Amino acid sequence: MLKEIHHSKSIEKNYEWLLLIFLISSTLIALITDKVWIMALPVALFAAVMAFLNIRWIYFLLIFCIPFSVGLQFGSLTLDFPDEAIAMFFFAIAPVAFLMNYKKWDFRFLYHPIVFILIAMFFLSILATINSTNVLLSIKYLLAKGWYLVAYFACTALFLRSVADVRKMSWFAVIACLLTVLYVMSRHAADGFSFVSINKMVGPFYSNHVSYAVQIVVIVPFLWFLWRQAKGKSMLRWFLIGLLALFIVATYFSYTRAAILTLVLSIGFYFVIRMKLVKWFYWAGVIGAVIGTAYLVDDDHFFTLAPDYNKTITQTNFDDLLSATYNMEDISTMERLYRWVAARYMIPDRPLLGVGPNNFYDTYKPYTLNSFRTYVSKNPEQSTVHSYLLLLMIEQGVFAALLYLALIYYAFVTVQRLYHSVKNRAEKDMIIAAGLCFFNLVMVLLINDVVESDKEGSFFYISLAIIAAFHFRWLKSQEISQMKKA
Repeated sequence: MLKEIHHSKSIEKNYEWLLLIFLISSTLIALITDKVWIMALPVALFAAVMAFLNIRWIYFLLIFCIPFSVGLQFGSLTLDFPDEAIAMFFFAIAPVAFLMNYKKWDFRFLYHPIVFILIAMFFLSILATINSTNVLLSIKYLLAKGWYLVAYFACTALFLRSVADVRKMSWFAVIACLLTVLYVMSRHAADGFSFVSINKMVGPFYSNHVSYAVQIVVIVPFLWFLWRQAKGKSMLRWFLIGLLALFIVATYFSYTRAAILTLVLSIGFYFVIRMKLVKWFYWAGVIGAVIGTAYLVDDDHFFTLAPDYNKTITQTNFDDLLSATYNMEDISTMERLYRWVAARYMIPDRPLLGVGPNNFYDTYKPYTLNSFRTYVSKNPEQSTVHSYLLLLMIEQGVFAALLYLALIYYAFVTVQRLYHSVKNRAEKDMIIAAGLCFFNLVMVLLINDVVESDKEGSFFYISLAIIAAFHFRWLKSQEISQMKKA
């Protein structure tokens, strides 16, 4: 029996290396030849083979594909390929998997606060869709949300059942991200790391420099986790330190202010968790935001922030961008303000269920004020309000935003509780990594709305799933220990 188990593990180990080598080689060929579609054939072939051998490897394939996926247009539908196609595959087989395995699953997991809130948010999205100003657009949102939840949250909770599993997932994410970073950095270096060219250099894998930077920022905590796990392996530790340095440099040369600031803040949040200050940190942030918002809305004080249209321009130098941000003259900052002011009027107009998911762009223009207009206010890229909390309030109502705030609270509190409860060092590091990944996304989401994008939304649910699933298993282990003592 022991020989069979050992043989099985050896085969699985061979699959790991085979999958990694296969994916890296096909990716390098695609990058060298500048033909992204080359990646599709080996990925599809390997996915078909692995589906018969061990479906869990389709999940690791999904993780590896996240940084490389590109947006493809099918009529009015945009699909991120191949990661979203794989997510759709998991979504399609979910009912069959449920019927075949429901007796093996512990459905008490659904009552975990994080899981319960996510389910409540999804059902609220359904109600908002029914009440939507454009039901078809909202249905597209619902479908995408469905396969995100199944592929990135449910599959993570199901397949990552140990520290070793999370470590494996981390390697796939880190190596895939590393290849795209090397690709972008080499192209950017040839252009002298120009500030004005960064958006062009991150293509085709990233839509813009923000998506590129945030992808790096959410993977850095898992890279740190791998470094912590490499104790006693001097060469590997130095290699991982080098990767951390490279990722930090890449973040700087992405010229993305939110990502750079988030990396700095995540160091502080690590100590917030260690010193058990999460609740103080959370409520101070919420109360400060409420007071600040109340002041700006009262007597329309926000009009004092109205920009000078002729001074609010696009910057061509990063230092000038930082200076313009401080002086409230940067065009991207002021365009955000233009849309946030529109949100101030949109939310009271439909406070309960909003205008419907995916309907911000079609509905916000009548609520805007010309005094906050900028040179890019025509919004040709059809982007949204650039704040996930505001987007929820606008599109799905105030209760959706409150559920999101509750989700953040329970996730942070759970990370702190687990960190100070588990004895195993590796488990502590894993929980911190997932917590920091989620924290980084929450910080970015203050001035962005990327939960519905594959590069960032994927890790939003992956980090939450790791936190919720391991907390649930820890609670079960505590119950068993209590029963044995009794």
